[in-house]
Amino acid sequence: MNKFSIMTIGDEIVRGEISDDNSRILADKLHHHGFEIARIMSVGDGYEEIKSSLKFLREFSDFIVTTGGLGPTGDDITRKAVAAACSRELIFREDIAEEISAYFEDLPFEMTDNNKSQAYIPKGAELIANPQGTAPGFMFEHEGTHIISLPGITPEMKSMLEKVLTDNFEKHPAENIYLLKAAGIGEAELEDNLQAIIDESDFYYRFLPHGGVIEIKISAGGVNGENLREIQHSDIEEEIRAIRDELGDKIFAVNENISLAEAVKELAVDRGVQLALAESCTGGLISKRIVDVPGASRFYPGGVTSYSNRAKMKLLGVSGETLKEKGAVSEEAAVEMAEGALRVFDADMAASVTGIAGPEGGSKEKPVGLVYFAITDGDRSCCREWHFNGSRQEIRWYTSQHALNRFRLALLNGLSC
Repeated sequence: MNKFSIMTIGDEIVRGEISDDNSRILADKLHHHGFEIARIMSVGDGYEEIKSSLKFLREFSDFIVTTGGLGPTGDDITRKAVAAACSRELIFREDIAEEISAYFEDLPFEMTDNNKSQAYIPKGAELIANPQGTAPGFMFEHEGTHIISLPGITPEMKSMLEKVLTDNFEKHPAENIYLLKAAGIGEAELEDNLQAIIDESDFYYRFLPHGGVIEIKISAGGVNGENLREIQHSDIEEEIRAIRDELGDKIFAVNENISLAEAVKELAVDRGVQLALAESCTGGLISKRIVDVPGASRFYPGGVTSYSNRAKMKLLGVSGETLKEKGAVSEEAAVEMAEGALRVFDADMAASVTGIAGPEGGSKEKPVGLVYFAITDGDRSCCREWHFNGSRQEIRWYTSQHALNRFRLALLNGLSC
C-alpha cells in the first residue's frame, strides 16, 4: 500500500490564525482512495523549514503532498524550497506565463510582474493545471519519493487533487473501510450500546463525533484496515446487520457519506412529502442546509425566518396573546409557528425552532441554549424541549442537526410526541 504524507505550508496555519482544513480534506480523500497516511505536518513559510521537513517526510513516504506557498507574493517560497530540497533548479515556463496572462483577461484587475513568479517550477516536473486560479501545481519523482505540490486555496486544491488521483492512480477503496453514520445518540451511549458486539468482533472500531452526528468506521488489522480483504464480505455484512439491529433508526447512512439533510431529502422524495420550515433562533440555517442539497425543490417549497415577534405574527399567524403570555421561546409559540408554516406553504409536514442562542438574552427560567422544536402534519402537532451548551454558532448548529434528525425520524416512523 502506498504511503502518503501531507505537508500544509503557511505561517497563518502554525500561528492558529486559520484552521488547517486542507490536511483533513486531503487525508480523508486519500484514505478513501485506498492509501495509507504516514504523516501529517504543518510548517511555516520558512525556506529552511520547508526543505528540512520535506527531507524528513521522505523517510516515511512514497508520496508527499504539499499545499500552500505557490502564490505570487514574497512569502510564497514553496517552489524554491521544494526544488532545493530535491536538488533541482527552477525553470521559467513561457507556456505557464501565457496561461496566467490569459486568466487575467477576464478579471477586473491587471496582472502584475510578481504573478510571473508562478511560472517557475522545478526542472523536469509535470505541470498540474489550475482551472480556478493562477497558481499551477507540479509533481515529480525524487529518489523514490513522488512530490506533489498544490496551492493552499482549498477549492483549487480539491479540484487539482481529484485530477491527479484520477489520472495517476487506480482506486482501491471499498473493502477496507466501512462507514456508518448515527444521529440522536451520544458517543458514550453509542459505544455502550455496541459494546457486546465490539467485544465479540474481529473488526476494529472507531467513533468520530461531528457536531451531532457520529461516524462509525469499521475496519480490520488496525487503523488503515490493511488486512480487511482477507475477511469474507458476508462477515462484515453480518456485523453491520447486528449494529443496525442494536441502534435501529439512529443509523441513517451505511457506506454512504451523506449528511442529515441529504438523508431527509431521500426520504421526503421517496415518500412524496413536501416539507416546510419556520425558524427563529437558527436564522435560516436549517433552510440553508436543506437547499444546499441538489434537488431540494422536489420536496422543499420554502421556509420562513421569523426572528421578531412581529414577523411571527405577520408571516406565520402566531397569536399575539401567545407571545405576550408565553413568550416567543415557548412550546406554544413553536407549535403555532410550525402550523403557520404548514399553511403558508401548503406542505404535508412542517417544523419550527425557537430558542435562545446567546450569549445574551437568557434568564433563570429560560437560559441560553433553551430551544423548542415543533413539528406538525396537520392532524397532530408535537413539541420537544432541548438544551444545548456552547457558543452562539454551536447552539444554532446543534439545533439544526437535531431538527433535521427529527424531520428524518418523522418521515421514517411518523410523528412521535
